[in-house]
Amino acid sequence: MLARSFRLTSEQDYTRVYRRGRRFRSPSLNCSVLPMAAPTRLGVVVSKKVSLKATVRNRYKRWLWAACRELKTLVPKQGYHVVLSVSPGIAKASYQDVRRELERLFTSLSHRA
Repeated sequence: MLARSFRLTSEQDYTRVYRRGRRFRSPSLNCSVLPMAAPTRLGVVVSKKVSLKATVRNRYKRWLWAACRELKTLVPKQGYHVVLSVSPGIAKASYQDVRRELERLFTSLSHRA
């Protein structure tokens, strides 16, 4: 998991990103991105639609946080609040697939920044 200063922590942050952010979809991830003047921060959401088992939902959260940690150099330092929501399609994906999708997302954000 990333340090607290790199994570979205309040419900207000998540709500703001969902309401005003731009959405991107991939087979296993839904991403909402809101341009901000503040440093980039990330949040991860795994709903019960993905799995009713908390152990499975937590595994997917760990995957996303681990991939974000590995790809930290690709994340723009300034300018975005990002919420990563897992879609049910993740059940068919491997960790490497999820990491590749995140890498594509972070690369496209870096080019926009």
